[in-house]
Amino acid sequence: MKPITPPVLSDKEQLEWLVQHTPHRIRAVLPRLPMKAPWQLDWALGAVSVSASICWQQAAHEGRHSSMRWLLEYIGIIKSKSGYVRPAPLRDHDTRIDALKGGLLFAASRPSADFLADIWLGCTQATGHPTQGSNHPDITYPRLAEALHVAIDHLQSTVYDARRLSLHAIALQLTAVSRR
Repeated sequence: MKPITPPVLSDKEQLEWLVQHTPHRIRAVLPRLPMKAPWQLDWALGAVSVSASICWQQAAHEGRHSSMRWLLEYIGIIKSKSGYVRPAPLRDHDTRIDALKGGLLFAASRPSADFLADIWLGCTQATGHPTQGSNHPDITYPRLAEALHVAIDHLQSTVYDARRLSLHAIALQLTAVSRR
């Protein structure tokens, strides 16, 4: 079966993906992960109630899994039912990194592809529907942080470097980028 390539997005659409959609997912995955510099942030919540703190942490926990799954699908990583690493099949209105200038799918042959596919599967099983005893792959904070670093490095070295943009500066809102 021939892989489907998404249609190339307009420059305006590509910029929307680079400054809105992708950084949003990075920010959603970041809270409380043990990231390395420059991505390490102070997550102290200050003077917030215990209940609010628990809600924030639970929302971040669920959102982290969904956003990680999204990011991995965006760069072309899922694990098929037969256990192979491959890009997700595209449906109407889907897009991926290869629809952007400089966008390359994360190669299934790379050493970390199996690791990322396991993270994708763990996040999918943890958030896709209620399960019991599924023994899904380990998606603890250190493993999510490692996977996020790999995904960020791939995004930066492809679509962000192609436009001389800094994913770090955009995602953490250190730099304003025009969406024109």
